[in-house]
Amino acid sequence: MRGCDNFCSYCIVPLTRGRERSRPASDVLDELRKMLDEGFRDITLLGQNVNSYNDGRIDFPGLLRKAARIPGSFRLRFLTSHPKDLSDALLDVMASEPKVCPHLHLPLQSGSDRILGLMNRRYTSGQYRTLVWKARRMIPDLAVSTDVMVGFPTETEADFQDTCRLMSEIRFDDAYLYHFSAREGTPAARMADQVPEAERLSRLDRLNRIQRAVSLEVKKGSIGRLVEVIPENASRKSPDEWMGKTPGNEVVVFPKNGSHLGKPVLVRVTGCRGSTLRGVTQPAGMPAFTD
Repeated sequence: MRGCDNFCSYCIVPLTRGRERSRPASDVLDELRKMLDEGFRDITLLGQNVNSYNDGRIDFPGLLRKAARIPGSFRLRFLTSHPKDLSDALLDVMASEPKVCPHLHLPLQSGSDRILGLMNRRYTSGQYRTLVWKARRMIPDLAVSTDVMVGFPTETEADFQDTCRLMSEIRFDDAYLYHFSAREGTPAARMADQVPEAERLSRLDRLNRIQRAVSLEVKKGSIGRLVEVIPENASRKSPDEWMGKTPGNEVVVFPKNGSHLGKPVLVRVTGCRGSTLRGVTQPAGMPAFTD
């Protein structure tokens, strides 16, 4: 799908890409089959708000289930979900279809209900929190990532602290953090009480430190686990190592040891360096357990 109908007050997408248009499901499924024939094994369904996909006959949970039931060995991911449209039906597809990765990218943007209202996000921090708890109950080993903006016009220190508290409570596996940058033509660009750039940058740095600490704890909790990784390319630091991703979208680097590009391999996580997990391939003959 292309375009967006949400008109968040800071976002230029509806003005540059127009209103939502959903491609026919048959076209999407045909393209997916073609990609599988060409050897792709980790495929992402992409839209500004995939949750509102509807081609007139099928909605996004229906499309995702049809895609997951195409024969073959592959993974399915999707981006991006708007919290106001995240349905139980979609979570049920994630929970019941093994090819759908247990990773949910769910942009929060702010932990302050006042700021969420000014952003025109159409959910509250409490509703967002409930969605995450529900998703984690329904989907074992779910990884949750998010987007968060700081320094939105009129944001106070109290608003910012609401965001910090919610981030610490939810404990996201990963987060894409950024500060408000006015986009010409959007309502937010015309709002009074713009937060000074120095304060925006300070808040971004403070929130990054909180998230880095949480992400490190989450990744350290993966040490000792056995995970399935699809090698995507050689490690930037060594031609003798692969870089690949787990179903939960974690980056893992490990020695090649006879494994092949694009072929899933079981890797035992042995440590982490920054945001990257490190591991070793599963020796032949060992039990293939995942936890």
